[in-house]
Amino acid sequence: MKVMNNLLLASMLAVSYEAGSAIIAETAKSGELFLLVQQVSTGTTYYKDLGLTTDKFLAATPGACIEGNLTADANYKSFLSVAASDLIFGVYGTNPSDYLGNDWGFVSTSSSTDSIFNKTAVGVDQTEQAIMGQSVALNGASKYDTTKHDSGLITSAGDKYANFSSPFFGTRINLTLSGDSSVPSTVKPSFYFVSGKAGSATPLGSWNLASGVLQFASTSGKGVTSICGGVPTPTPTPTPTPAPVAPDVGVSVSPSTTKFGKKVTITVSPKDNKKKTTLAFSKDGGAFLPMKTLPAGATRTTYVPAKTKVGKGVIRACAFGSTSNCGTANLTVTK
Repeated sequence: MKVMNNLLLASMLAVSYEAGSAIIAETAKSGELFLLVQQVSTGTTYYKDLGLTTDKFLAATPGACIEGNLTADANYKSFLSVAASDLIFGVYGTNPSDYLGNDWGFVSTSSSTDSIFNKTAVGVDQTEQAIMGQSVALNGASKYDTTKHDSGLITSAGDKYANFSSPFFGTRINLTLSGDSSVPSTVKPSFYFVSGKAGSATPLGSWNLASGVLQFASTSGKGVTSICGGVPTPTPTPTPTPAPVAPDVGVSVSPSTTKFGKKVTITVSPKDNKKKTTLAFSKDGGAFLPMKTLPAGATRTTYVPAKTKVGKGVIRACAFGSTSNCGTANLTVTK
């Protein structure tokens, strides 16, 4: 089976396909995890090297972080405005050698449960080959360079490397599975390590892709990783400024500054001309004290402030019987 792997990889490496990624995939190394996202309506596929090899992801002490923040990636920019229901995605990786204590196999998302995986040694090997083949196809000229965490777009729906739209690496991963490994981005798919030695599929946790950020929630204690550089803080939605409500009684004072003992004119404009208007005065932020009550329909009156009103005052005009939604006007009284 490993000979088959080498032959497949040799043929894949010979393909002239310059995708320019740096996703590791070879029989002598644990492969890096990679993300594939496709816009269903257009067939455009996005791929991303998540920057963490499968053996480190599966280690008892998880290593480093994943390159899960896609918001600043120019290749993903167009996907940010696509409806979640129009996107499908999957996460994959291989562990072809003895990096897990004599265990080998692959990691993959699942649209349902572990029942989609063929757990025989031959079945695991075939699926692992398909994942390796896709990794190699995405490597281009930058094979095995772990210092690069690249991404790219495959824009042709008819391209055999276009992930979910072909049998080369499609919803059935080279026809080796009995179900889909990709899911709509509205779903949080389960993630499994499928072992060729043990003939088992172990649940590891689940992925979530939302608003351009890929995150992993572990249920196994493995793969507990952070997002490299952190998760972007969403731009807060501003609280709408409520539209101003006109007071039940508008009021103005002329002049707005006067000496005590000098007469000023107070003009009011009640919404309801059938209600009386009550006037009150507050000095220097103190309590409002009654001034006078105007008859219904009245719009003007005069006021002579006493010496006790010297200071920064406010005149309040309210509909009779209410002290809410009143109009106010400033009146400064000097000596």
